[in-house]
Amino acid sequence: MSTLSAPPHPWPPSCVLFTLLPGPDRKRTDSTYCYRLTYRSADDTAAGCVMTWEVSGGRLVYQIAVERDLKGDLHLHCTCADAVFRAEEEGRYCKHVRGLLAFGAPAPGMMPVPREPATLRLWSAAEDIPTRISPPESRLGEVA
Repeated sequence: MSTLSAPPHPWPPSCVLFTLLPGPDRKRTDSTYCYRLTYRSADDTAAGCVMTWEVSGGRLVYQIAVERDLKGDLHLHCTCADAVFRAEEEGRYCKHVRGLLAFGAPAPGMMPVPREPATLRLWSAAEDIPTRISPPESRLGEVA
């Protein structure tokens, strides 16, 4: 007889989120985008890949990777052309990453917007561990 063990984290086996984002057409008509959690690290504090999300709803399917550096800061990367060729160089996020981050944001008018990087909560088995999300680093250097 085999015994089943509990998963290492409280996420359901298939976590799926939906949102409206500007679509891929020239008019940027709102389209439904689907975010599907495809990987979640069992160690909530280790450096490296924390989670990956599959994003569908546009012309192509993209992947968002959330990674933690050795300082504990989180960095988000998307495989879309905007993120690869423009957004990260300009120090901003693409619409796919902004859409994912919006799931954790309060509704407009509910709370003041903080002036520091956002905080993303990752759940461990024992407690919530607040983790800072660092804005994308500009490859062009700092602008004064």
